[in-house]
Amino acid sequence: MNNNRFFILSMLLAMSSMQVESQPLKPSIPINISSNFINIKTGYKYCIKADPHNPSLKACMPIYNANRHAYLNIKVQGNNELIAISPKNAYPIYSQSKIDSINVVVTNAEANQVIYSGPVLDKVGITCDYIRCYPWE
Repeated sequence: MNNNRFFILSMLLAMSSMQVESQPLKPSIPINISSNFINIKTGYKYCIKADPHNPSLKACMPIYNANRHAYLNIKVQGNNELIAISPKNAYPIYSQSKIDSINVVVTNAEANQVIYSGPVLDKVGITCDYIRCYPWE
């Protein structure tokens, strides 16, 4: 339990200073889809469920780690902070300004291999397995 608290606090600290294309991003807490009683199949539905009552959020770019064991490491272009996403968890990146996408590099932390480098689209996101990422549609 203490490791989970440390992980969440570390992620909040990392996200609190993150900016994408000079747009402020909202600190985010990962949502464990497998332990939620919500059946979320797409990035769009994830964005609707993750924060439905905050009209100041104009963009939501979720990243889902579909792996059973491997963590994903995420780097957002223009930011040196590393975001770690645990297995079977989704991590949303929010913006209070309307943006179409952010560029990320996704690494399988277990294999230490880059599995994706490219955009994460607003209200679509990406889902990643051990070897690749693709739109979460």
